[in-house]
Amino acid sequence: VAKAARPKHVVVWLAESTGAKHTTVFGDTSRPATTPNLDRLRAHELRFDNYDANAPISVKAIFTTLCGFYPSPEAAFETRTNPRIACPSLMETLTRAGFDAALFHGGYFAFTDKLAFLEERGFDTMLDGESVPDRDRYWTNGWGVDDKAILDHGVQWLDAHRDRPTLEVFIPLLPHYEYFMPPTAPLPFGTSTMLAKYENGVHYSDALFGRLVDEYKARGLEDDTLFVFVGDHGEGFDEHRNNTLHAHFLYDDNVHAPLVMYAPKLFTHETVSHRLASHVDLAPTILALLGVPALPEMTGRSLLTPLHTSTA
Repeated sequence: VAKAARPKHVVVWLAESTGAKHTTVFGDTSRPATTPNLDRLRAHELRFDNYDANAPISVKAIFTTLCGFYPSPEAAFETRTNPRIACPSLMETLTRAGFDAALFHGGYFAFTDKLAFLEERGFDTMLDGESVPDRDRYWTNGWGVDDKAILDHGVQWLDAHRDRPTLEVFIPLLPHYEYFMPPTAPLPFGTSTMLAKYENGVHYSDALFGRLVDEYKARGLEDDTLFVFVGDHGEGFDEHRNNTLHAHFLYDDNVHAPLVMYAPKLFTHETVSHRLASHVDLAPTILALLGVPALPEMTGRSLLTPLHTSTA
């Protein structure tokens, strides 16, 4: 990547329960679009169509994408077994390189003890569904807050930090089982089946991601930003016997996740990579695009080597 083209800002949208097959860019294009915003950004996207979660569990995806290590093969969560593990994390590497970093989570840090892993790792701001200052303004339920809240606060944080390089990590709540939605959210797929309810959530998350891109564009920052939309894992709807949700099997439905990178200055045309990739490769790939050296302890590798790519 030419030095002049390197982004100054990074956005990572770690999309909850969003399987690749349930996005329009990777799934069935004959059906109504679940991800129209990813679709409209196609002209400047790099997409990976053989990208998998290393485990079909959200907290393991958070650990792997941010830490740069493979998750444990055991069922126990890293946030409980070794939360203070010394890892060459994305946010610590970038803050050492002069970036400001913030994390916004629509769910609760208390669920699966996320804070035990995330605290003191380079984020100067961390908000979740419980700590959002004006929480009463937004719809909430037992799992968290409307993801609109974390988007609004992410934009406010950007306005205070935009003169420096920034990393914003968003971990939205929706679509989370039982695929509940804020009362004012659109329901383009209806509510007659669990799959329809789930697709409403995918559509809502995509809409917020699209709005985030537009907020950067309105501030003249779109061309200097790398936007990353990545699913934490897939979601099953009985395509295989007894395979519902995500955590109990390792079918493609459970682990095949979308990875879409959007950056007008970096990607001059729509490109699809067919190389095998997984969450452990995400942080080193982001660092390579920024021109920031990854620490050798990272167990993943940059996906920039143009193996088996095609221009769409």
